[in-house]
Amino acid sequence: MSVEALAALLARRLDEAGRAGDASVSVAELHRTLLPYHICRGSVGYATKAEYDIEMLEMLSSDRYLLPAENELRAAVRDEAASPEPGLGFLKNFSAAQLEIQSDLSTVLDTSASALAGETPEEAAMRELSEEVGLGVGEGDVLGRLDDYPTRSGYCITPVVVWAGLGRRLEANPNEVAAIFRVPLAELDRPDVPRIHQIPESDRPVISIPLLGTNIHAPTAAILYQLREVAVWGRATRVAKYEQPVFAWR
Repeated sequence: MSVEALAALLARRLDEAGRAGDASVSVAELHRTLLPYHICRGSVGYATKAEYDIEMLEMLSSDRYLLPAENELRAAVRDEAASPEPGLGFLKNFSAAQLEIQSDLSTVLDTSASALAGETPEEAAMRELSEEVGLGVGEGDVLGRLDDYPTRSGYCITPVVVWAGLGRRLEANPNEVAAIFRVPLAELDRPDVPRIHQIPESDRPVISIPLLGTNIHAPTAAILYQLREVAVWGRATRVAKYEQPVFAWR
């Protein structure tokens, strides 16, 4: 681990949030939203909360990446970093205080977009699992990819399938994930899966899956259906022919 890796993660998080041009962030945003422990644990590789606390304090006290705008906060950071058992609990007293983005972090921000562009789909999937649900997985956990699914709204989804083992704890990032559901594969193998119907706007059949008390539509339905066919049954099933409902075209 290194402060540089923590700063690179912060740069990436700001870039993804459309805030690469911001001049400052608040202490509350940094600690609770941009770099909470459950995200840094997987993305940077901290084994303990203490390691995370120490490197956060080092980043705040070095003035290379973030500079506390208030003298009182600067002094509190220095004192805590020098204490026998440093931690971040004191930051709750400075939630609204601003941290000014310094030149070294601006340099990382300038290059973060190109770094993200160089990710493989597998690397991006592993990063997003860590950042969004706190699940750390490695290259050896990747089982493979399903077919790319071009969406009507102009994107192309590359589904990546991983095996993370049993009973892994998931923690939703509240800024990116509304809810987490554990769905048994048996739910995808019911006789009413999938549901197929036609619409006048397209000559392709629309696919959906009854799940969690509602209808899941494409592209998610197409991806889940192919997961069942390929991963569970070993059938070479393609899903590009399946359409999305009209409301998903925008």
